[in-house]
Amino acid sequence: MPFASIGDIAGKLPADVYKRIFGDKGDGDGEGSGQKTPSAGKAGEIGRWNGHIFKVDKKSIRGFKDLQIKGATETEDKVGGNQKFVSRKNSKPTEISLTAILSKQFGCDVQKEAMQFVADAYNGCNDWFYVGKSKLATYKLMLTEANVKDIVITPKGKWLSCSVALTLKQCTQKNGSTAGVVEKSGSDDHDSGGGGGGGGGGGGGGSKKKSTKKKPTKGWFTKTKEATSDDKKQETADKAKEWVDKHSKKETTNSAQDEIDKRKKQAQQGRTGGK
Repeated sequence: MPFASIGDIAGKLPADVYKRIFGDKGDGDGEGSGQKTPSAGKAGEIGRWNGHIFKVDKKSIRGFKDLQIKGATETEDKVGGNQKFVSRKNSKPTEISLTAILSKQFGCDVQKEAMQFVADAYNGCNDWFYVGKSKLATYKLMLTEANVKDIVITPKGKWLSCSVALTLKQCTQKNGSTAGVVEKSGSDDHDSGGGGGGGGGGGGGGSKKKSTKKKPTKGWFTKTKEATSDDKKQETADKAKEWVDKHSKKETTNSAQDEIDKRKKQAQQGRTGGK
């Protein structure tokens, strides 16, 4: 027996009951398209994020269940007075999880909407999450994981229903601002530098790069040191030899001169008869 459509059921409701359940006539444009919509809290709307609209109206039912909000703190282990305890380092991003329910019977394009969630998680899309007319949190949420499960498919490959487990994490400060946020890089050499300008420091902006010069290995340094020591020893020996040769030559010259003077004196005494 075929199921009745949402329109059939809604059409049989009394006007006051219909208004309490569905509100005024809803606008179904952009539902599940993944495109951001400018307003929130339309009639029959339960919640919305990044163009995905969870709602109940006479055209469709697109709901979610198992909404959870998780907050946590990063801690550091410490020891004092023979006791172990922890201290707070930083707050961890708030994490929100829920499961979207999609069914062709309730007017959803099951495969298209489910795969759009997967694409948004792949691209790290972020937006405010609204529940009714109010923001669920005071910061934007990034879809970090979309897990499509419980898929029901017809023999011809048409998706009839599925559920999508969604995990969203805080991606801005509590006021929605990203000012002063430092993004982590996969490289340890990354340095944000001077920020590319601002006042008189504009010339010093950009990323600083560490020196690419390689430090000498211990073996290379030892060999170089030994080679330098040998060179110094050789240089000292050469200077010592030069000094010895120089002074030996001078002493030899002086001795020869003394011998000449001695012979001259003897010759002169021979001419004068030894006087």
